[in-house]
Amino acid sequence: MQVFKSEIHLDLARESSRIDDLANSVHSLSVRFNDIEESMNNLNTQTESINPTINDRNSNTQVNPMSNDVVTVIMKHLQFAENENLVEIMNDIIHKLGQSVAKERNKHKLKTDENYKTVFIQCAKSRIERLRENNTRVILRELSQGNHVCETHLIAGDNLRINGYIWKGFNRKLIHRDAPKGSGGVGLLITQWILNDYNFEVVDASFEGLFCVKFTSKSTDFSFTVFSCYSPPEGSIRGRNSQNFFSHLLLNIYDQSESDVIVICVDFNSRIGTLNYFSDFDSIRSRTLIDKTVNQHGKSLLEFLNESKTCVLNGIYDSNKDNFTCLSGRGKSVVDYMCVPHDILELCSSFQVITTRSVIEQNNLFQFLGERSKIPDHSILLAEFKTLTNISEYSSSKIDKSKRFRLKSVPNDFLGFGLQKAAIQTLIQRIETTRETQSHVNNIYSDLCTLIGDEMNSKIPIYDASRKTRKRHKSSKPFWNEELGQLWNAMRLKEKQFLSFKGRSSTRRRFREEFQHAQKSFDRKLRQCERHYRQSFCLKIDNMVTSNPNDFWDKIKKLGPRKVQNIPMEIYGPNGEILTDDDSLLNRRKTDFHNIYNIESSSFPPISYKAIRIQVFKIGGNSWSTSTNIWVLCSMNLKTIK
Repeated sequence: MQVFKSEIHLDLARESSRIDDLANSVHSLSVRFNDIEESMNNLNTQTESINPTINDRNSNTQVNPMSNDVVTVIMKHLQFAENENLVEIMNDIIHKLGQSVAKERNKHKLKTDENYKTVFIQCAKSRIERLRENNTRVILRELSQGNHVCETHLIAGDNLRINGYIWKGFNRKLIHRDAPKGSGGVGLLITQWILNDYNFEVVDASFEGLFCVKFTSKSTDFSFTVFSCYSPPEGSIRGRNSQNFFSHLLLNIYDQSESDVIVICVDFNSRIGTLNYFSDFDSIRSRTLIDKTVNQHGKSLLEFLNESKTCVLNGIYDSNKDNFTCLSGRGKSVVDYMCVPHDILELCSSFQVITTRSVIEQNNLFQFLGERSKIPDHSILLAEFKTLTNISEYSSSKIDKSKRFRLKSVPNDFLGFGLQKAAIQTLIQRIETTRETQSHVNNIYSDLCTLIGDEMNSKIPIYDASRKTRKRHKSSKPFWNEELGQLWNAMRLKEKQFLSFKGRSSTRRRFREEFQHAQKSFDRKLRQCERHYRQSFCLKIDNMVTSNPNDFWDKIKKLGPRKVQNIPMEIYGPNGEILTDDDSLLNRRKTDFHNIYNIESSSFPPISYKAIRIQVFKIGGNSWSTSTNIWVLCSMNLKTIK
């Protein structure tokens, strides 16, 4: 009972603090509204005193519309005296034209009016200038923005398509009707080889922010379950239901207790600080603490960890590879976790937190930075697990992908002299004599591959094709310059100082402000360089239209994304799921082609030899009858035509 009383007192104190905050907010809003009303009254009094002066000035001043640089419409043959107000005349003309003059072009209405029947209205810009502006707008809309993914914002049943990965996710369904994009969805990007070796099953996708999938090996009994979870911050409207969220997650963990490995990848917005989440009887390694702040979501997370007998991987491995999971100009925190049960902890070999800025530097991804592709403020959590699957069958066929042959430098004596020539002749004799069974053919083929591989390793030069060498061929940002590189290095230096410092709060606050200033300087300069590049690009296209039209169309052909036509190696199953295994693909294509080439003849109208002969003669005489159709029957027999 004492525990319940303490919890009730805590809830009452929390609600009373919220009521006080709400009252303060209402009071501040009322003060602001009063200030706005006073400022509006002052503006009205000033406007009333200024309007007579403006009217007198307009009545005594003759306005020349051609002297205005922003004029877009010219009126000719408009008659008015020196003392007449031109603004009133223009308002009268607009009233004669009607309110929808911008859409319906009602210039013909002036012909029926005696006062303005001689007035002619035309655009101030010539037709060529208007065409140039229109072409420039179209080109700017079609400029490629890259194939990066900054945020998904998926709605309902939308999917992501990334080469080499399959998207499995659960999007938020209940969003505001005026929301411009989706939010709050969770999901997994799964490599293709995992789906080739494991059967995929969606366990739970019913609770918002929780997505559970299970993978079962096709060759062994090994299985593992992965949870992808997101809990909104405690200050938001959706973040007040954390107890139900953790209860539903705990129920799913109990249901999947038979899985060999359970991994929970979560963004809980929870900060557990220095609180302990396991008892003295549990053999769990102690954590290295880098974030000592605790919030209400963190306390709920600790209760969940104690009840589910799970632990977080953050901070219990190499401290040099640990880092803050959320880093921005507002501060740094640890809110993203990977959780595993206690008995699975020994299967995890390593864990590290990688910041997104370090990933951009290591992989030379500066070409993806721009005004529409911001640097994410959350870090990458990378863990390695030992599986129980026997992978000896894959080790024999492992290929060294970092080595490639220079096939343009093949020597003339390749497989042409010495022992290699004799070995080739022996293989030819074996093909001619011993090829009765499939095993003989397989042995001959493997011997041939070994012979050719040894000859290539000895006579054809090779070159390195690792990731470091491939980065040289990546396209960089066209507006990236030395100043941007210096600002990036300065921002990275301030980030490292801010992350590594653990001393006085005043010094830590100063490092945070310096990092925030460096980040804003880099973002501002990046937007400025991108904006200047686009403006110069527009001017260049505008000049090409007038100087050399051929160069203009050559440039247009190179704009926009390149269309890659690949046959998708996936089909939709009977329940709407996406199938990628080879057996399902081959069976579906076999069935579809069989149905296409074996159509029942009863579904077509009967056709005779006489009708075919009449239509053939019409085609030969360059006259085609549109009222009669020739039906081509795939199952028609030659005897039927004869």
